[in-house]
Parts: sequence; C-alpha cells; structure tokens
Amino acid sequence: MRLQPRVVGSAAWCLLHSLDVRGSLSVGSTTLNWEQTDVDTLIDLLQWPAMAASLAAAYLVASSQKRHRRIGFWVFLVSNALWIAWGLHDEAYALIALQVGLAAMNVRGVNKASATTKAS
Repeated sequence: MRLQPRVVGSAAWCLLHSLDVRGSLSVGSTTLNWEQTDVDTLIDLLQWPAMAASLAAAYLVASSQKRHRRIGFWVFLVSNALWIAWGLHDEAYALIALQVGLAAMNVRGVNKASATTKAS
C-alpha cells in the first residue's frame, strides 16, 4: 500500500510516494528496508528533506506576510543544518562552507530587518 498525498509540493510528494507503509523506501530501482538500512544510507537520504526544506524556505521568505517570512528563516536554518550534516558525511566541504555562509547572511538579513523595523 502506497501513501497518496493529495496536496503536497512535488519534491515532498516524490519522497512520500516512495515511502511504503510497511517501513521501506523505494529510491529508483533500490528498495531499502528500515531494519537493513545502515547509517550511511540514511545520511545519503538527508539530501531530499534538505532540498525540500530549502525550497519551502525560499517560498516562505518571499512572502509578503511577516509571519511567513519568520517561519521561512527558521526553515532555512533547518535546511542549512541538514545540508551541513549531509556535506560532512560526503566530505563536500565547499557545500558546508556555502551553507555556513548562507546561514550567516540569513541571520544578518533578519537582524537588519529588525533594526529597520525598530527605527521606523
């Protein structure tokens, strides 16, 4: 039995579509059973929620509503952490540096926006 989400973003839908209710995951032609899955495989799969979080955060940050932008900030930080975890595992040091830089710019932007709002 497969999960059939009704309204979900395409990246999240692809991931959810791969999930089997019995606890296995199909990625391409490979089916993984949770009982047989090693830590390396699970960390490799982190790239998918990291990508979905990045897209969701970009969408939220572009919102005209302050609440959505604030949520987007936190989702971006979560995506940065996920990408860093994946990058450490795969020794993708340029990606790690990029994520640290993006997180720093995100924090800087929030601080500048807060200072502008307080000054107004």
